[in-house]
Amino acid sequence: SLVFPVVRWRYWEGLATQLPELKSIDPLLRRRLSPQGRAALSVADDCLAGLHPVRVVYASQHGELARTLGIMESLRPECPDGPSPASFALSVLNSTPGIYSIARRDHSPALALSAGEASCWYGLMEAAQVWLEHRSPVLLISADAPVPTLFRRGQVDLAPVRALAVLIG
Repeated sequence: SLVFPVVRWRYWEGLATQLPELKSIDPLLRRRLSPQGRAALSVADDCLAGLHPVRVVYASQHGELARTLGIMESLRPECPDGPSPASFALSVLNSTPGIYSIARRDHSPALALSAGEASCWYGLMEAAQVWLEHRSPVLLISADAPVPTLFRRGQVDLAPVRALAVLIG
């Protein structure tokens, strides 16, 4: 068994049209966030309550799959401009914790992982291990959004955007 102290936790779920405001993030950074990223950083902010510095573990089942699909679509012959470098930079799994690090001016280590349906669980285990090793605060952020239609295999995905933050310390 693994025992670790949970200081605070926050959870949010809702539709992509009803996202938290996220006023603590500069508008230039905020506009780069996907709905999933906005939800993730909102619960992270609520959970941290100004604590600095803090290591971050970010977990997501699919990451920025909608952005990745957009890049793939922009590779079609009828799209002469091709993918934008900004879209590519924001499509990687660690883009959300990277934006959060920039916004908070916190140079603490951040780790991003994806482990399918068990991503949140493995993220929590990783965060607990990091806390056990360093004995300094660690924030788990787990976030996911509905899977784009192309990848649903005919199934209707009514899942909302959801995000969880757990502060271990």
